[in-house]
Amino acid sequence: LHSFFVPAFRAKRDVVPGRYHYMWFHPTKEGVYDLFCTEYCGDNHSTMITKVEVLSEEKYAAKLAELVKEPEDIVERGKWLYERKACKGCHY
Repeated sequence: LHSFFVPAFRAKRDVVPGRYHYMWFHPTKEGVYDLFCTEYCGDNHSTMITKVEVLSEEKYAAKLAELVKEPEDIVERGKWLYERKACKGCHY
């Protein structure tokens, strides 16, 4: 079990493996907010922290365009493809 929790949004949703879970919220202020797992889920539970970034529609569109743009440098493009095509799922 896991529990998706963003304190600043007062949004929490328990997550059960093997099931689909949906959650909707409408943040009103741009910024970076903490996200935690609040259900003890095993040995690495304390490392399950990350951030949620809230952007304006314009900044979101610019960020999305930046993320799908392929790097021109061949080495950077290889790294980009490795991440994007999920190669790291099998190849370390």
